[in-house]
Amino acid sequence: MRSSCTAGRRSQESAADQFHSCSAALTVSDEHHITACSLRIVRDRIQEIELKMNRRFVNLVTANYKSRMYSLHRLDVSKHLFYPSTAEAEAANQKENNNGGKPPRIEQLRRLPAPSVRLQSYLGDNLWSSLDSFSLLSPDGARILHTNEEGHAVLCDVDSCSTKTMPSLAVPKGWRPISFFAGAGEESLYVMRSVPATSSVNFEVLHLCGGSPKHDNKRQRPHYLRGVSPSLKWQPLPPLPIAENESPRIQSSTLLDDGRVICVSAATYSMSEQQDAACTYCFDTESHEWWRAGDWPLPFDGRAVHVPELDTWLGFCPDGDDPNHLCAVDLSAVAAMAAPRDPPMLTQVWEDFIPPPMEWKSIVLNRRVPGVAHHTTKEWHPMGHNLVNLGSGRFCISKMFDVEEKLSLSYSFDDDSRTVGEFAVLTGVEVDRGGEGGGLRMVKHKSKRYMFTSDCIKWCRGEVEGVRRCSNSIAIRRRPPSLSAALPKIQLARLSEN
Repeated sequence: MRSSCTAGRRSQESAADQFHSCSAALTVSDEHHITACSLRIVRDRIQEIELKMNRRFVNLVTANYKSRMYSLHRLDVSKHLFYPSTAEAEAANQKENNNGGKPPRIEQLRRLPAPSVRLQSYLGDNLWSSLDSFSLLSPDGARILHTNEEGHAVLCDVDSCSTKTMPSLAVPKGWRPISFFAGAGEESLYVMRSVPATSSVNFEVLHLCGGSPKHDNKRQRPHYLRGVSPSLKWQPLPPLPIAENESPRIQSSTLLDDGRVICVSAATYSMSEQQDAACTYCFDTESHEWWRAGDWPLPFDGRAVHVPELDTWLGFCPDGDDPNHLCAVDLSAVAAMAAPRDPPMLTQVWEDFIPPPMEWKSIVLNRRVPGVAHHTTKEWHPMGHNLVNLGSGRFCISKMFDVEEKLSLSYSFDDDSRTVGEFAVLTGVEVDRGGEGGGLRMVKHKSKRYMFTSDCIKWCRGEVEGVRRCSNSIAIRRRPPSLSAALPKIQLARLSEN
């Protein structure tokens, strides 16, 4: 099931030079030689993309509406979301800009690769639970932890296509929990409630190496228990230093200081002052202490990713003038624990994907009464967004939408709304220092749309190919599906290896 990139590939320039010199020496009768040379160039260019990205695959977890069956798929984004070179991506963008203002056509991703692993939660009273979550459990991208609404945990090992029971959370973490693979000097998974509850364990950690000096690292252990301690258990951590009557809700988060510090922004509502507020807090994974970084929120929505090679953090703009566009922010002052007086500001904003404008259509029902018409509108509504760092300045952006159709009559104030489609748009982008004055610039590559029929994308993250690296895990959030949709059963596909 593993795939690895072959080292020592030719560069695009040398391959192109070889093609020109080879073509000049061949005659018309040597067509098979020309074809072989062309295929070799295409192969080399594909391999060049693979070498540029540390994470060639993106793991996608799909959730079946009807059976609550989860399936793990590995999507090769080097083939689906990226051009062979940056120059080709820029040429494609220029062509889109010169198409007379027409919205670009989005190619459809008709099917995902065959699932590597399947698992199913306990079927409770609810038809569907939005409390199930997935978290990265290892830096090599091979182990994923699934927790259900009761806090029970199962380890999914992609390499061995197997599952293993794990210690349950002390307390379930509710709707949309936030997870971090972080810590200094050891592998640890931190899980936090996004809406902290009173008199509850809102923050826990799982130390994969035991988290104790008594742990014997020299002990020989089976491969399926690598990095797992015999005394493995969740440990409670101090909660956010926020008063219980302020009703906090975490709206953005990131990692600082090479994963040692967890930084979150919490929106609060003060009952005494009757007003909203937002503050930013930091948690030291070594000392297990919280401190207040500032009376301002982080300037992005959801999770931001630290990109050391670009010396910046990338995330998505909050709702406003630039709704959920890709953005860059400088958090170096916060990372240095300097407690800046002024809030960090966005340094760049890019339009990574723009939904098409609203469609509007009107039909006159009777020519004798032209004032009575039937109006139909279709509009895309965002449902969630996520960012996966693929390494070497390349990223996979996932944005989820539903299409709402409204039907109304001109003489009535009532309208009938329904959802006619739900899907995810996956986009490959490249960010480098090729901007003006050495600033950051974004180069968009390809976008693919995956329609939700009997399943939806629940979670995704990048996978290291042949290299062990620490990576952030991200969850693709979506609301529970409507019960009015008639959804067919998903066909069971046998496990296959890439």
